[in-house]
Order: sequence, then structure tokens, then C-alpha cells
Amino acid sequence: MRGIRPSTVMKMLDPLRNERFDKGTPDVLPQSILIPFATYSPWLTDAAFIEDDARVKEQSLVDIYRRYALVQLVRQTTAKVPGDILEVGVFRAARGA
Repeated sequence: MRGIRPSTVMKMLDPLRNERFDKGTPDVLPQSILIPFATYSPWLTDAAFIEDDARVKEQSLVDIYRRYALVQLVRQTTAKVPGDILEVGVFRAARGA
């Protein structure tokens, strides 16, 4: 997408941001596509994350933004606090916390 300004892409994505997939159906939780406005993508150059994420992304219900944030939280925590981490109460590799 060389030559296209990020602001132009963001405007093109606006209709998708506001599209609901549940169509207001009763007893159905609201559904839409999550498209952030941020363009900073540190996971694109994080070799360890890319390698680990390639193994789990197909089994996860969590988008890459949240997977990267979770990995960063684990990295920061384990750097300062010794011990193990236990993930409890998750479904298909979604987040427990």
C-alpha cells in the first residue's frame, strides 16, 4: 500500500467499523469488526513474538493486538516476579484475564 496515506485508509475503513453483524437480533451479543485507529505495530519486528504467534494464532479467538499485549504483560511480569504463570478458565486460547 505504498503511496496511500494512513488517513485515507482510515476513512476507507470507517464503514466497516460501524457495521454490525448481529443486525440487532434479540438474544444475540453485539458483533462488529474491530479496526483500531493506531498504526504503531511493534509485533511486526518482534521475532520471538512472530515465531510464537505463528504456532497459536489459528487456535485463538483473540486478535493480534490483544495477543501481543498479553505477551508483553507476561514478559514484563516474568522479568520482575519469579515463578510460574497459570492460565485458568479460557476457551480456545482466549484470554483468562
